[in-house]
Amino acid sequence: PLEAPRVDRAPTLSRPQLWLAVCLPSLALECLSAAHLRKPAVVVEVQRGQSYVVAANREAANAGINLGNKLGTATTLAASLQVFERAPHLERASLESLARWAERLTSLVSIESSEGLLLEVAGSLKLFGSLEAIKTRVRDELSKRAFDSRLGVAPTATAALWLARGAGADALQA
Repeated sequence: PLEAPRVDRAPTLSRPQLWLAVCLPSLALECLSAAHLRKPAVVVEVQRGQSYVVAANREAANAGINLGNKLGTATTLAASLQVFERAPHLERASLESLARWAERLTSLVSIESSEGLLLEVAGSLKLFGSLEAIKTRVRDELSKRAFDSRLGVAPTATAALWLARGAGADALQA
């Protein structure tokens, strides 16, 4: 008769994870150095044969231009509108550079779509002293690079990303 395998000790659970998501909602503009122009500026992308606004600086937003507007609508709202074509390769290069920097904080860094990063920071808490210390380092670096950003922290990567995208409060376990 076959015997069940003998277990000498109970299996150990892996350590809890803590994810820090960095969302860069204006990256399409910022990597073109167009975010801080004094005139209304937008980045457009062609979708289904139409040019749509995918990023707008503050002046464009103040003129009533919203993400998803057709280019024709945007030019009607702001006569002196500066229009830039989206440059995915520059966005990706910016994210890769930021990801390389973030590896100073944790070994687990992932580029998330075209707008941000995910960092698993549970193992880094002891090294840096606190979650707030890690977030401060990230914010300082983003500020040096002149990136508009939102951060979110949660026990899962997906939750952290949703919090960062929605500018929600961190979801930390009690």
